[in-house]
Amino acid sequence: MAIMDNAGEQDMTRFWQMLTELAEQTNQHKSFTATLHAQAGGVKKSAFDSQTGFVLRRFNMDKTKEEYDAELERMNAAMAAENQNLQYDNKQLNALIKEYETTLETVMNQFRHRAV
Repeated sequence: MAIMDNAGEQDMTRFWQMLTELAEQTNQHKSFTATLHAQAGGVKKSAFDSQTGFVLRRFNMDKTKEEYDAELERMNAAMAAENQNLQYDNKQLNALIKEYETTLETVMNQFRHRAV
């Protein structure tokens, strides 16, 4: 049986405290991980529901099949129109960027010629 001196006892006590703190942190991390996992599952379910139209169906249970289909078609048409508008805006912005790059290249070429 080994006899510990005072310094050894202090080291052992400090070690035990650190080990206890690490165990507490590990438990907190496990709890946090479980919470994040649950939130990720909720987000995944919401994303799936939004892709399948389940959300629309869930909130429109009082409507007939025809009304539901008409509403779904209206939403699809609105999204298609918005998509076309965004594509047009994207083409315009790409043309503007190309024009900007061309102008910048011209300015830089003139600057290089004058610097020489």
